[in-house]
Amino acid sequence: MPRLTYLLALTLSLLAVPVFAHEFWLEPERYQVPAGASVKVRAINGEDFKGTEYPYNARTYTQSGVVVGGQTLRMHGETGQRPAVQLPAAQEGLNVVFHASPVMKVVYDDFARFEKFLKGKKLEFVLEEHRAKGFPTDRVGESYYRFAKAMVAVGDGAGADKHVGMPFELVAETNPYTESGPVRFRLLWQGRPDANAPVFVFIRQNGAVKKLWLETDGEGRVEVPREAGEYMVNAVRIIEATPALKEQLNTVWTTLWASHVYGVEG
Repeated sequence: MPRLTYLLALTLSLLAVPVFAHEFWLEPERYQVPAGASVKVRAINGEDFKGTEYPYNARTYTQSGVVVGGQTLRMHGETGQRPAVQLPAAQEGLNVVFHASPVMKVVYDDFARFEKFLKGKKLEFVLEEHRAKGFPTDRVGESYYRFAKAMVAVGDGAGADKHVGMPFELVAETNPYTESGPVRFRLLWQGRPDANAPVFVFIRQNGAVKKLWLETDGEGRVEVPREAGEYMVNAVRIIEATPALKEQLNTVWTTLWASHVYGVEG
């Protein structure tokens, strides 16, 4: 997992973000570009597919890269650059950009707000365990990681996504730029299919965003209906914080956020 030493740097860079805005995603400026063109991808923090753009930070982009032509390439940039991800003269084919964020922390002073968050993400089963273990209800500490991916077609856009080794990851099994029909994803937790897990799909069309709630099957797969728009597929998993996180960050739960962004032309 991302190293704890990056916590302070990223925290300072995100002070302007609403305190409970967990979602982080990579959003291409253009989803399809000609062969030889540059790929530019914004780093966004917010919620419901609406948020604030942040620049590249060399200290926090140590577990980032791009999958193209079956290879995984390192990502490079200059601290402060916007968009955060810039791939000059990108290789032709499907380019899948990915980024694993360092650990972050949020504290819920109001337990009702924590309950609302869990219910909104279909994670309310945790409430019974929280009470049974005697975890606090006045200040609930949560640590969290984000694992983001985005697909861009360069030239013919041919190619495929693959598992890049992030602990919680959405892998596209359909290339939305070369294949028709629904776009299928597989959700992996520690490299294995995450069965019967909630998945949220945000679809942006003409500036408006609508939301779908789906669920993975027994093999961790989910199919996203196809229509014109920009898509963010998002999943959240919650686990008890490790002893190290409990000691260093004073958190009792850890959430892991996986996202995958792509676009479908009309």
